[in-house]
Amino acid sequence: MYYDATPDKKANAFAGISFFHLNKPKDPIISSQSVALNTIPLRYTIHGGVSYNLFERTSIVPHVLYMQQGTAREAMLGTYVQMNVNEETDFMFGGYYRFKDAIAPFVGVDWRNFLIGLSYDVNTSKLGAMSRNINSFELSLSYIKRKGTKSIFDFIRCPRL
Repeated sequence: MYYDATPDKKANAFAGISFFHLNKPKDPIISSQSVALNTIPLRYTIHGGVSYNLFERTSIVPHVLYMQQGTAREAMLGTYVQMNVNEETDFMFGGYYRFKDAIAPFVGVDWRNFLIGLSYDVNTSKLGAMSRNINSFELSLSYIKRKGTKSIFDFIRCPRL
């Protein structure tokens, strides 16, 4: 992952790549005799974008994502606006387009080390007709340890830690 965190820049770029299943693990669900069929294929993800400062406390963040595993592919294009409410809190809203599949509006709050997001996935493909246009909400909670902040483990008291 690369992120240009240079302060007071008008635009800060970011990009990343990741690989999964490098050791070609066996799939415990598939019980085929063929080694090639019961291994989990390599998966990779490439993403990037730019955080562009519109105003002193407001940024727009367009970005792209591409994933592939075996013959399955996913490509997404999205953007969101991030508004700094105070020193500890950012508010975000925007949307994503998953090519040939769906659109997903998004709203979220970044508070201290936690990111809480809500999105609504709306099918735009034939899958929407098959599912009778029943779409889905997704609620996500992420913990992000940032430099200079306390860890979540500072708040959890466990005798084994």
